[in-house]
Amino acid sequence: MKHRLRAADVPEGGARVVDLDGVEVAVFRRDGEFRALGHRCPHVSGPLALGRVEGNEVICPWHGARFDLDTGKPTRGPAAEGVPVYRVKRVGDEIEIEV
Repeated sequence: MKHRLRAADVPEGGARVVDLDGVEVAVFRRDGEFRALGHRCPHVSGPLALGRVEGNEVICPWHGARFDLDTGKPTRGPAAEGVPVYRVKRVGDEIEIEV
């Protein structure tokens, strides 16, 4: 399944949540590049799209777990499990997310 949204809808250094048939995906934009991860932290479902991006990590706003934007793996607890990573492709003024 693929979903498209306008690249301009994802602010630089920020994120946007999209619902792909019941799957919440957080789309991040950092240095003009896009990454897509599962939106909910596996620790206690914190909203990752509301987290701060530092370097190549997103920090869960609830308990500070950190996740690598490329792999979805936790780089610091309390989360012990990673989040899903989704393929993102830029197509003109849009980005395409594949679930």
